[in-house]
Amino acid sequence: MTERPRVLALLHYAGPPVVGGVESVMNHHARLMNEDGHSVRILGGRGEAVSKEIPFYSIPLIDSQQEEILQAKQQLDVGNVPDNFEVLVEEIKSQLLKALDGVEILFAHNVFTMSKNLMLTEALWRIAKEVDSLEIVAWHHDIAGTAARYSAELHSGAPWDLVSQACPHGKMTHVAVSKTRQKEFVELTGTAEENIRVIPSGVDTDRLNKFEAYTQEFCDSFRALLAKPMLLLPVRITRRKNIEFALRITHELGKLMPGATLVVTGPPGAHNPSNSVYLQELRTLRKELDLEPPREGFGEAEYPQAIAHFLSEFSDSFLPDEVIADFYRLADALLFTSVDEGFGIPVIEAGLARLPIFCSNIPPFKEIAGDLANYFSLNDSPDDIAARIATSFAADDTHALRHRVRATYNWGSIYQQRITPLLEITS
Repeated sequence: MTERPRVLALLHYAGPPVVGGVESVMNHHARLMNEDGHSVRILGGRGEAVSKEIPFYSIPLIDSQQEEILQAKQQLDVGNVPDNFEVLVEEIKSQLLKALDGVEILFAHNVFTMSKNLMLTEALWRIAKEVDSLEIVAWHHDIAGTAARYSAELHSGAPWDLVSQACPHGKMTHVAVSKTRQKEFVELTGTAEENIRVIPSGVDTDRLNKFEAYTQEFCDSFRALLAKPMLLLPVRITRRKNIEFALRITHELGKLMPGATLVVTGPPGAHNPSNSVYLQELRTLRKELDLEPPREGFGEAEYPQAIAHFLSEFSDSFLPDEVIADFYRLADALLFTSVDEGFGIPVIEAGLARLPIFCSNIPPFKEIAGDLANYFSLNDSPDDIAARIATSFAADDTHALRHRVRATYNWGSIYQQRITPLLEITS
């Protein structure tokens, strides 16, 4: 949580659940801010409360599609200031001030650089000038002044020039959603580049993947989204699974790909008492190879060079199929090191999950996968197998993009790394 809870408002022409990119971003921001302990409200011309914790304040005149606003815009688009421009500005300003009562920071999305409702933009300029206590974060997704499709709507002078300037009043912070938008804003307004932050939009990985609570807790505790790559070994702990070989491969892979992670999903096999002894042997080897995860999770520490998880240590509860399916979505590849199998269910599960397969070249695996898996001999050295795995990932653009998105464009990390510091700096 940030240093102290703040009272925050998010504003756009419309709010969620109206379908749109900006509305979606606002929804994620509001949820994350609320979960971080802040008091959050959303202001829009259309929309509704999407949760009982985040109220929606309806102000019809800030809607770009409200009838009076559309009529005024028709005049503005052809270069005429409508007769009721001033009346609309003051009415919008009055209603905004009521909705902003007690608010410390207003996050205004797109309304400072778009000409969808110039009366709203003018009202916000006046509020920024007159209300010293209100901090405003102008969040720029789109910029009308640099887009050819809006050029016919913009004319010289007021009020059209509002969207081509950086509002000079009050406590203003400018945010662009990309370096491209940052550059456009700098060139259009003359603002110094260092005075406009870049905070991208993101994806909500756990919700997109529909992770179970167990999986999400594991991801949070061990920063699993930063594993690169994550190798999945979905087996019970029995000697014929040859898990020690998988540990040695992971150790060698960590030298080539920092963040290499092995996840063994199953507990010791239930039908042989010696399997518990085998697990202890594996733990000893894991320690010798420096693959142990921190007991209390990673926190903000650096992701280790390489790591191996036995999920039976994380939780001794039975893992349902839904959780195992999560790990197939979470993983980057199947690593299957068995010396003997009657069939090989993980191979078909990995095929269904679109995972590349690195497995021992025993007949059952070849019967299932044919020439569609990456095979190794059980006599091959772990460093040779690791090198082949690393080479395969290096040539896979989909893998590289997946990890870039996880590391850079995940809403949780965006909020913690980019938005939380913004709140603290403006406090």
